[in-house]
Amino acid sequence: MLLNAQCTICFENLGDELPPMATQCGHLYCLDCATFCFATEKPCATCRTPQKLGKVIKLFPNYTAPDASSRIQRDQPVEAGDEIMESARQLLAETSMQADDAEAVVHRILHSINETASPNFDIRPLLRSLGTVFSELRSEIQRLRTLKETQLERDRVQIQELVQQVERERSHAKDDIRKYRQAYKQRKADLEEEKRVMQDQLDKARQSIVLATTQLQTNQHELTRLTGEVDQLRKSSLRYQKKYHALRQSQRSLKQSASVRIDDELEVV
Repeated sequence: MLLNAQCTICFENLGDELPPMATQCGHLYCLDCATFCFATEKPCATCRTPQKLGKVIKLFPNYTAPDASSRIQRDQPVEAGDEIMESARQLLAETSMQADDAEAVVHRILHSINETASPNFDIRPLLRSLGTVFSELRSEIQRLRTLKETQLERDRVQIQELVQQVERERSHAKDDIRKYRQAYKQRKADLEEEKRVMQDQLDKARQSIVLATTQLQTNQHELTRLTGEVDQLRKSSLRYQKKYHALRQSQRSLKQSASVRIDDELEVV
């Protein structure tokens, strides 16, 4: 029996009921605490030196060889406790822990205890070890609750920011739509004014075309009349030219006749 030897974690006296386990840094643990802590490669609780379960040494304080019946009777609680603790560790490792799942995890651990433990099983060492498990579970639940509250607060802030962003974009969209509507109305009014001005110009152009067409027709009639008159004048001119030439010829003939008569008179004298 070790003198005044206690587990570093649960502070229970180490001995036949709680076999001591020694780390390489020289600190003592009970079998359950050592298995629970160092199976997940946690550091030493005293000096924080990294430890592995395979490097932890199991001590045997009683060197007297016990009879087979007492060894079997003593080992049964230890083996049963190891099995239950291993089941609890696997349950904690495999479970995607959420704060709401804590009750289900506890029920599954208790169910494992009920199925594993025999009627003569000493549950006190196991309960001491389970205290550590539940302490870890409580810390994990608290961490997850804090994490969940932080995530909820982050989500709430993000949602609030998204709502504000949507409101800003919505306000900007309303402003843009209002500007587009005003621009559309102004453009529509401008186009209608341009249409009215162009229609007035078109009406005036049509009136000018009608007047020009009427004037053209009048001018064509006048031109036709004047062309007829020109033709008549040309014909009259030809007649007058013929008469003129005939008169000229007659005048020359008269002049010649007068000249001959004068010559004859001069000869008689």
